[in-house]
Amino acid sequence: MVSEISFERATSADLPSLFDCYKQGMRQIVDEAFGWDEDFQRNGFTTKLDINGFQWLLIDQKRIGFVCVDEDKKNLKLNFIVLFADNQQKGLGEVYMKMLLAEAHVKRKSIVLSCFKNNHRAINLYKRLDFSLTDETQYFFHFESSLLLA
Repeated sequence: MVSEISFERATSADLPSLFDCYKQGMRQIVDEAFGWDEDFQRNGFTTKLDINGFQWLLIDQKRIGFVCVDEDKKNLKLNFIVLFADNQQKGLGEVYMKMLLAEAHVKRKSIVLSCFKNNHRAINLYKRLDFSLTDETQYFFHFESSLLLA
């Protein structure tokens, strides 16, 4: 049984730790897609994302990874979900995504996200959760959740 996930708002002081988590979780995927450039990745991570969108994911008060979600009038945009290696393949990503889908439903919004084409585990998760492929580029698939307006 998967424990309940809770959240802790990240602050700008957390950016180095967040980047280290991102690097641990995404370096291989980025490197296989187009090569890892440390300076480029760090600069993009620390300057192009709003710190207000970052939250640590916790189980029993222990950090297991982080998410970065931005919100506008129409969508929740999932920029990242990164789990520490020892928390991967335990269903925690799916648990979080179902929580985000429930939030989107309450807010009457869709979830939009992009995923590296070589991130097969993530792609399979989004397909299992009935996300629709809306576009693709050289390196990314773009997905959107169905907007459930019950």
